[in-house]
Amino acid sequence: MKKFLLSISFVSIALLSGFSQGIELKDKDGNDITNGTLAVHGSPSSSAIKAEVFLHNGMEESMLVWAKKIEIEVLPDTYNSFCWANHCYTPSVFDSETGITLAAGETSNATDFYGEYYPEGNAGSTIIKYEFFSRNESFETVSVTVTYTADVTSSVPLRLNQVMFSDPRPNPARDFALFDYQLPSGTNSARLVVRSLTGLVVMEIPIDVMGSRLRLETSGLKNGIYLYTLEVNERVITTKKLVVNR
Repeated sequence: MKKFLLSISFVSIALLSGFSQGIELKDKDGNDITNGTLAVHGSPSSSAIKAEVFLHNGMEESMLVWAKKIEIEVLPDTYNSFCWANHCYTPSVFDSETGITLAAGETSNATDFYGEYYPEGNAGSTIIKYEFFSRNESFETVSVTVTYTADVTSSVPLRLNQVMFSDPRPNPARDFALFDYQLPSGTNSARLVVRSLTGLVVMEIPIDVMGSRLRLETSGLKNGIYLYTLEVNERVITTKKLVVNR
């Protein structure tokens, strides 16, 4: 009887392990960005700034997957679109019309999906979330939030590259999270913007440009995953995840 129960346990673990792998998202360097963030940069004069995302099917069955985009924050007078299954949609399209099939263990190629941002000569950042989903009940929707930044190197001081901003601690946070930071001389303004995964701004915290530590009160936030964005001199420096769990 004990051997029978052990056998059932091993089978259950194996099945759960197989289903937990799901679809993974990776950047062009192979880093795991599943339900995470990706930052890409380019010049305002670029015709397009490209974000490449690769899908890996870690399940033991083939999967038919669709894509959609969600505009979280779009710089005025700029445009964005995405290409899926060798077809590039217009900026007004948010959902793919077709899906692509990934065999078990297969990774998509460079033309299967990528996002494009058209700065149209404007400096600044746009944040777009891309979701990948399936009608298969065993598939869990995954996403990546991309920050596209167009930099004007002639007018943006290089010292902004010297911004130091630590990851939050603790993370997951209960009632607060602490950040240690150091801003370069000449910094005019800085703030931390906290958003829900749907893009709703839930907090905006001004940062003392002469200080070195920021305390973010999370006691008023519901449990869940949030995206926090550091802005210095009205430029997006980084976007990362913060988890609230009590």
